[in-house]
Amino acid sequence: MTKKPVLAWTTGVAALGVGLALTVVGGTAASAAVPTCHGKAATIVGTGAADEIEGTSGADVIVGLGGDDEIDGNGGDDTICGGTGHDEIDGGSGADWIDGGAGKDELEGGTGDDRLYGGTSNDHLEGEAGRDKLWGQDGHDLLEGGRDTDALSGGRGTDLVAQGSVSPAVEDRWEHTYGNDD
Repeated sequence: MTKKPVLAWTTGVAALGVGLALTVVGGTAASAAVPTCHGKAATIVGTGAADEIEGTSGADVIVGLGGDDEIDGNGGDDTICGGTGHDEIDGGSGADWIDGGAGKDELEGGTGDDRLYGGTSNDHLEGEAGRDKLWGQDGHDLLEGGRDTDALSGGRGTDLVAQGSVSPAVEDRWEHTYGNDD
């Protein structure tokens, strides 16, 4: 009989702060493969359901997996992959690398020189502060660079691209047309 791993969330207080970890109990090393994001082993992993995931003040590698996740990278130079579902991801401070994955995602870089990748659906990407690079990829995307000079590419689909930001009325019209709503 093959043992299936049991997944359990644990919290811990370290000298540098509070952290979340996903622990594998009763499994083998082979059955406990760690998800990756942009070629890096995940330090924080969501579930197949809708999760609220908080990063730390350091450099995290966060993988949301499935569900409509809310992910906040907080501080540090984070690497975040939303996965499937309609995710809301905020990189926070630091130079973040964010991939929304499949689904209608809302991505915010925060402060720092961020890299945002929309994915396969209608995504809303906001660079905010910093010299950011935004790629909408497939779908009908809304890209807003923010305050600094940014590189913006909508990809395939009918995209709305602004070096700064669009007005609330324009954003509402895009959300109504393409099914995104914050």
